[in-house]
Amino acid sequence: MKKPLLLFGLLLFSSFLYAQNLSVGQLLERSKSFYETSLNYEATAAFKVYRGNEKEELLATDELLTIRHENFLLTRRSGMDLIYDNGKMLTVDHRNKHIQLQVAQSVDQQLAFMDVEVYLKQFERQEIDDMGSFYRLHLSTPILTQLPYTEVVMDFSKSDFAMIRQEFVMAGGVNYTNANGQQAVDYKRVEIRITSFKTSNFDYDRSNFQIDNYIKQSNSALFTTGEYKQYSITDRTLK
Repeated sequence: MKKPLLLFGLLLFSSFLYAQNLSVGQLLERSKSFYETSLNYEATAAFKVYRGNEKEELLATDELLTIRHENFLLTRRSGMDLIYDNGKMLTVDHRNKHIQLQVAQSVDQQLAFMDVEVYLKQFERQEIDDMGSFYRLHLSTPILTQLPYTEVVMDFSKSDFAMIRQEFVMAGGVNYTNANGQQAVDYKRVEIRITSFKTSNFDYDRSNFQIDNYIKQSNSALFTTGEYKQYSITDRTLK
């Protein structure tokens, strides 16, 4: 029985050393590579905004959906669809019943990830913790930078370095009334938790989100169609 126990111990020790030797830059680069090489996927996420370090008050919540099928990209949140296809971007504002069409970058350019080296220069504190089934990255800075947040926590799967969760402490303060009835200033925390990530057996049919489902073109005129006939439209592709 000693050999299996010894082998198990060596595997745990090797895993520990791997986590210790994995740099912050390497962790972000591996996650970046995972998404850059994933050409077909569907992801859903829960989005929450809190007030305070201890998340004293829930200010907002939303569900996010992202679909990428090679050169097609859809991002959806409550009341808004953004569709990138064939060099065009369609913004569908369901609350105001308005559609806007404009020229867009390619999906690869739209999803271009950060320059890891430049990004990390924004943070004074950079730490990785081994949480068992995932890595936790903690970045923070005591000074204001060009980023809209001063602290971020990211959780990455150990199996493929996919993002599991992100949490940001926003730089701008938010006014609120404290327990004594006095006005005070606190900071928002934004949490994005990935609830599903699929590279096959998709739940959504891309054909339901084709640009032609929303608008049609006759000669040089654009008009809305189908269930979106009552929406107004703005064409930003015209020079």
